[in-house]
Amino acid sequence: VSLVGGVFGAWLANPIVVIGIAVVFVIFSLSMFGLYELNVPASIRQKLGTAKSTGGVLGAMILGVVAALVVSPCVGPFVAGILLYVATSGSPLFGFIILYVFAVGLGTLYILIATFSSTLTALPGAGEWMDTIKKFFGFVLLIMALYFLQTVVSAETIALLTGLVLLALAVFGGGFDRLAPDSGFFLRIKKFVGVLAFIVALYLILGTILGMGLILPPASDWMPRGIGTAGTVNENHIAWQTDLTDGLARAKAENKPVIIDTWATWCANCRVLEKKTFGDSNIIDESKRFVALKIQLETASSPESVAFMKQFGIRHYSLPTTLLLNSEGKVIEMIQGVIEPDKLLQLMKKLN
Repeated sequence: VSLVGGVFGAWLANPIVVIGIAVVFVIFSLSMFGLYELNVPASIRQKLGTAKSTGGVLGAMILGVVAALVVSPCVGPFVAGILLYVATSGSPLFGFIILYVFAVGLGTLYILIATFSSTLTALPGAGEWMDTIKKFFGFVLLIMALYFLQTVVSAETIALLTGLVLLALAVFGGGFDRLAPDSGFFLRIKKFVGVLAFIVALYLILGTILGMGLILPPASDWMPRGIGTAGTVNENHIAWQTDLTDGLARAKAENKPVIIDTWATWCANCRVLEKKTFGDSNIIDESKRFVALKIQLETASSPESVAFMKQFGIRHYSLPTTLLLNSEGKVIEMIQGVIEPDKLLQLMKKLN
């Protein structure tokens, strides 16, 4: 997974590849909406379905293959989307967790049925609810497409498109359906999700329109001064260096601790960390007593990444990774993923 993530990471630096991946997600989502079905040929399903088995492990395996082929039109596009997302994350641990949770979610029902045969009578029959869930995951795949597009499209455009997708979910997902006093639990959950999607969609669409000045002048021109300016984000920024060897030598000579931020052009969380955490005014002020290094590790297999991971004892390629070192170059803290500003500030203050 780490190697595949690195390969995908290099590809994601190319806007054409990013757009291609987003198109794949859209294609999968259209299948979930019923425009067409990504199905295994009927001849193959029929042969496997009529294959005789003597039972035991072999029989269970054949039954599992047949079951997978039967449900492939429903879960196939979504599983493909998960695999694509995991491959681009570059984190073996994250890939294991998300696929394990997905497998447990699918397998729990089968385990219950196999253990307690009486549960078969309690299963709901096929009906509209199955199509509703299928369409819901179609919207999830559309949002995943927007997730990848955020590397090549402005944040305002992504927010507006996400709002439109959620608005469609609210309209076609039952957010405005009228409930009767005897409406069941599923219909009420369906309406709740639709209303929630509508509220978030309204927030994103109106916020983007007002912020960008698409209809009225930008909000910053007519809102009272002080509104929206009381946050902790500072217009200044950390004075990053990009040469690792020189930075470590300087830290040792000046007896300063070191903070290292690793990043790649394809890493969306790296931008979140840069804006949310390293843009915090307290972090910026605290970093002035550090030697701050920003190191680009574009792929897992690149010489720079291999040497960097070996030097600091990093076992798995995962971005973003933040390192806190003492003046001698010894790693004191290693943080993988996005960390909150307050938590990072506490760790930085421990280093003298």
